[in-house]
Amino acid sequence: MGLRPGVSDLFIYWPTKKHHGLFLEVKRNKIYTKSERSTPTWIAQEKFIETVKSVGFAGEFCFGWLDGKTIIERYLNTTL
Repeated sequence: MGLRPGVSDLFIYWPTKKHHGLFLEVKRNKIYTKSERSTPTWIAQEKFIETVKSVGFAGEFCFGWLDGKTIIERYLNTTL
């Protein structure tokens, strides 16, 4: 539980050529139903990701640790 609804679980404080940092919302690796994706919390998380993207940050949902690892590696490799 965060202090502010919708704020991502993880933030990578490392700028790349394209972004100021990476916000990552971590979800379990499962298939989510439409009703699960329609909760106020999920909607707030999507809105937060859209907002940070609009001001120059990267933002992603990851589903499981392997997906998260892939997203972080891809993000960090954009610094080269």
